[in-house]
Amino acid sequence: MTSRIEQLKQLGELKDQGVLTEAEFEEQKRRILGSRPASDDDRTIDQRPPAR
Repeated sequence: MTSRIEQLKQLGELKDQGVLTEAEFEEQKRRILGSRPASDDDRTIDQRPPAR
């Protein structure tokens, strides 16, 4: 399976080549990044109270 970093690099190359629009790039980037499982660090950050 291709790592997320490799997928993002390929995505950036397609955008740079004009194959993807900025909107398409952002949509696919969100899809790739949103598919990762939450780590303990993510849950810790999410549980912190908002900064004042």
